[in-house]
Amino acid sequence: MGDGNYSFDKKIVRIYTNSFAKNEVLLLSEIIKANLGINNKVKHDRRNQFIIIIEKDDIPVLRSVVLPYMHPSMIYKLGIKENLIHEFKFNYEKILDLI
Repeated sequence: MGDGNYSFDKKIVRIYTNSFAKNEVLLLSEIIKANLGINNKVKHDRRNQFIIIIEKDDIPVLRSVVLPYMHPSMIYKLGIKENLIHEFKFNYEKILDLI
C-alpha cells in the first residue's frame, strides 16, 4: 500500500511501479483492468520508469474494490479526508478468510 498516492489537485491515484520494466507495468495495468474493472493508464514518469494512473472517474470503482482490505492508516491514499477515516472499519477476519 505504500507505493502510491492520491493527488487532490489532479484527483488521480498514482501507483508507483518505477522499479518494474515497462512491459511488466503494462501487464499489471491490463490485469487491473481485466480482473478488477478499474480503468487505468501507464504513464512515463522519468528516465525509463513508468507509473499507473487511475483517473477521477474510476476512483469510486477503485475504492469499492480495495477499501474492505485497506488498513485505516492507508485510506488517505485513496483521497479520503482524514476526518472520514473513522467511518471505515478494517475487518481482519475478512482478509484471513481469503488466505
